[in-house]
Amino acid sequence: MAFGYKDTDANWSDILTTTFAKVTPQFVDQVFAARPLAYFLARAGQVIQIDGGARIQEALIAKDNSTNTVTYTGAGTISNTAQEEVTSAIYEWKQLASTVSITGIEEAQNSGEAAFLDLLNTKIEIARESVVQKMNTMFYAAGGVSGTNPTDFHGLQLLVKDQTSVVGGIDPDNNSWWKAKVHNAAAAGDFSHTDSTVLDRTMMTNVFNDASVGGDTPQFIITTQDLHEKYEGLLQANVRHQDASLADAGFQALEFKGRPILFDDDCPSGEMYFINPKYLRLKVHRDRFFKAGPFIQPTDKDTRTMKMLTYGNLTINSRRHQGMIHGLTTA
Repeated sequence: MAFGYKDTDANWSDILTTTFAKVTPQFVDQVFAARPLAYFLARAGQVIQIDGGARIQEALIAKDNSTNTVTYTGAGTISNTAQEEVTSAIYEWKQLASTVSITGIEEAQNSGEAAFLDLLNTKIEIARESVVQKMNTMFYAAGGVSGTNPTDFHGLQLLVKDQTSVVGGIDPDNNSWWKAKVHNAAAAGDFSHTDSTVLDRTMMTNVFNDASVGGDTPQFIITTQDLHEKYEGLLQANVRHQDASLADAGFQALEFKGRPILFDDDCPSGEMYFINPKYLRLKVHRDRFFKAGPFIQPTDKDTRTMKMLTYGNLTINSRRHQGMIHGLTTA
């Protein structure tokens, strides 16, 4: 295989750009297989590419239409009062950039074909891990609002835990249905069966049921490593109910009510999330989804740099179908 990279600087940049473009699909797959939350969103089909718009819009069901659903007899009156069951949550676009740079000395030191491929693969692996870590950190945080890492994507601290901030343009103080089922283990009386902060199965059952509407239930649970280990210790001897498909994907998963429970190093201390991915989505711009640009050499630097861009945000269109506990301890 002849690269022709020694001919001109333009050839070298073209080869870098073309080679990286070929591996982009695998790059994206690996990003969404590296951490539990991103993995579940992708598995549920909730990484959604959209065409654009000034903002990201999520249609949501605010409340039921029970006023206009009535029984009657004969020619009895049927209510037809105008309702506003369906409204929208509006989210701002966020922008994520990752760069891959190769210096002139690196080009010279890796001038052979095999060395060139090794160098590029190393750069790709570094970029992938950087993207994975940045995305995962954002997804558990409260970013994306004024004063709190405003350029970041939204995360579970905002979308699920926060009970007072405006989310998607909707104020939960004026719309009680726009709140997740949040319990504070450290607050006396929050759980009727105990004032202890130590995790137990009754707490988990309470929150799981709170976030369930009929058969529409949380599909997975994410927590910290120490709380995951505490839960494992609560299980009966020789009963671990590990999810084989998740084990094949490299995750350590137990089960609770038939749902996988996993741990993530970026999950905040003392917290456990009960997630229904049907209502949680990573929406991205179709033309800016890990979009790799050309390798460009600045006039004042001995390096070639490529920018990889993603526009989008983590959104939610039903907070009441999510649950979480904070303030938990293991002993």
